[in-house]
Amino acid sequence: MKYVLKNRNAGPSNLVVRDFMKKYKLDLIEIPQEFQDLEVEDNFSPKKSKRARSRKRVYTRTDRSLVGYDVWRSFDRQLIVATGKEKAECKLMIPPALLKRAFGFPDKTNIGFAGTGNYDFEDANLDLFRIHDYKQTDFYHGLNREDSFYTSERNLKKPDHKRSKKWPTIEEFWNLDEPKPFRLLCSE
Repeated sequence: MKYVLKNRNAGPSNLVVRDFMKKYKLDLIEIPQEFQDLEVEDNFSPKKSKRARSRKRVYTRTDRSLVGYDVWRSFDRQLIVATGKEKAECKLMIPPALLKRAFGFPDKTNIGFAGTGNYDFEDANLDLFRIHDYKQTDFYHGLNREDSFYTSERNLKKPDHKRSKKWPTIEEFWNLDEPKPFRLLCSE
């Protein structure tokens, strides 16, 4: 109580004072005579119970830390995606070979020629996530031309993002050790 009286003008940044003043009226509380002479520490913080410290933390989307975040591959529930053009939450740069080593072979995709495989995941909150490749192989772009086409002077004059490039086959793609973009879709 003395700490709250001393720091009541500290503003909303002091959570101990703010929470105490929400719960109790300072005008109605009297400090007993034997506690009038006690000194108040400036760096007071309430003790947390052992239960509060050991409780697992539920992560929200604003929390960027994934330490202790439980997620596993889901086979019985799947995220419903009508087309590959569904709005993705983000793009992840992951080596396809690393995904394949960690989670096994990908599931067959249901977005047609735009993708070659996907992984469905479920977390502790029973939210569903899907990671899939989108337009990353020759399965979508068609068969590659001869090598001289990609190294021609006409193609090399174009800026990097407009150059024609060779697309890997499905097998080559899933064995690549360099990061490739994957789309992450989440349940609403």
